[in-house]
Amino acid sequence: MNGTGNSPNNPGGVNSKNIYGKVSARPAARDGHSGIIFNGRFIVFGGDRHQCPFNDLHFLSIAEEF
Repeated sequence: MNGTGNSPNNPGGVNSKNIYGKVSARPAARDGHSGIIFNGRFIVFGGDRHQCPFNDLHFLSIAEEF
């Protein structure tokens, strides 16, 4: 790892952990979020729940969820 998140095994720089470490709980229910599937992960950003905005980022492993 070179400090940018890129490595030979992870050329896109998408890490399975964020700077806070791995969290075992699923993200809170939300709407208005953005999400993509990339390298076997569902990546979710932001959204809101009952006028409470989220500014977070979650990486969910599709293989581990199903």
